[in-house]
Amino acid sequence: MDERYLTINDAETTLISSLANELDFKYLKSQKCLKKTVKKLDFILNFYSCKWNKVGDRIEVNVGFHIYNKNYGKIPVDSVVASKMIKPKDKEWFDITTEEKLNEVFAELRKVLNVEIKSLCSMFEKNYNEAVEYLFNEKFDEFNVHLDYIADTLGKDIIQNKVKQISDSFSADIINQIEEYKNGARNKMWMLNRNNIKYIVDNNYI
Repeated sequence: MDERYLTINDAETTLISSLANELDFKYLKSQKCLKKTVKKLDFILNFYSCKWNKVGDRIEVNVGFHIYNKNYGKIPVDSVVASKMIKPKDKEWFDITTEEKLNEVFAELRKVLNVEIKSLCSMFEKNYNEAVEYLFNEKFDEFNVHLDYIADTLGKDIIQNKVKQISDSFSADIINQIEEYKNGARNKMWMLNRNNIKYIVDNNYI
């Protein structure tokens, strides 16, 4: 039996809309993302298309999860407080080239996103501070959690050990960059946008 190849738009739209129904997220078609707002946070699942996508050959996507808090700014790079790329095991992209492969990817993502994302949203809905503690204590590295968000929500005392752990891991190159930053340099990405290195330096932890 011949495989049924899908168009790029049909494959992506079917996958995203099916996941929207499964997760109870809003599908923002123009932005190719799913969104759920919980209190002061926006939980976003962005779907990225492989630039090599071609009908009848390959249609591949990746998924990026972000938590945004607009208290830190209006644009995503300023307001993100946690993020994670969601990829298939041992591959770079989810293959949704055919109807069969699309169904397989939907089943895989449904399972992963229910466990990792929908459950996290539910935690924030039930008890905001407890969910922040969970994010900090259990998912800090996996979800690239921002220290300033944790400190602003739970207090600076809770981040002291984590700050030391991160600072102790700085390479000689990063330490040199920090000295340059203190002397006015702004030529590295971390020097320009919110991130944990900048937070540690700006708050005189190092």
